[in-house]
Amino acid sequence: MKRFLIALLYVFCSSNLFATTYTIETIGFDFSPQNIDANVGDSIHFDLGQSHNAVEVSESTYNSNGTTSNGGFILPFGADTTIVLDSAGIIFYICSPHVNFDMKGTITVGFGCTDPTACNYDSLAVIDTNCL
Repeated sequence: MKRFLIALLYVFCSSNLFATTYTIETIGFDFSPQNIDANVGDSIHFDLGQSHNAVEVSESTYNSNGTTSNGGFILPFGADTTIVLDSAGIIFYICSPHVNFDMKGTITVGFGCTDPTACNYDSLAVIDTNCL
């Protein structure tokens, strides 16, 4: 029985039971929501209108309303897809034809458990939440 409980605890702690899926939609010339705070392991579902795409860019490209990809995701016009957030940091993204209308957004990834003694410790987390 003890081994069963230990195995069950291991499965519980090693799985991502607390992962959340957020949806980003396009409304007019806006991403909605424009900014998301998420945890490593969460997912972002993009539901883009036919005249919108989503391109991951660097912070400097974002700030200058540029459109050059930083090598991250490039979602095509009308995409209906989901990405998994696998590392901490800030993701900057834009709609390339509408960036001059301020059609851009951010995803801040870094929420998680920073307590190294917790079973759901996340060494990449920068904001402490959800420790078990």
